[in-house]
Amino acid sequence: MSVRLSLICLALCAAGCAPRPPADANPHVEQLKTEVWRDRQTVELKGQRVEVAVSKDYGFALVDVGDFGLRFTVAEVETVAEMASGCVAKDQGIFAMYTKHPDKSFAAKEVKDHLKRMYVPLWCI
Repeated sequence: MSVRLSLICLALCAAGCAPRPPADANPHVEQLKTEVWRDRQTVELKGQRVEVAVSKDYGFALVDVGDFGLRFTVAEVETVAEMASGCVAKDQGIFAMYTKHPDKSFAAKEVKDHLKRMYVPLWCI
């Protein structure tokens, strides 16, 4: 009985842990991001010109993290999104947990290798 229960638990765990396709694998999501990116604008922050696109419904912004130079912080990405949209960026502080750098910054090249643009959810009043 316990062996059968263990096998069932193992099968359920394996099914739940199976790799899922990334959000970008959905062609509709990628098409939406491409359409939003066509209407991008340039915002200047601390002397850096950064390209930002805001969705028509002001639900999110896409920020080109490669424009920040060598290093950037999540707060800088949020600030640029807010400047471009006039909205408030929803807290993306969870990303800061993924860096080991003392100032919680990311190396732009490392991020750019994995992520074309950073998605920033927006909240507009």
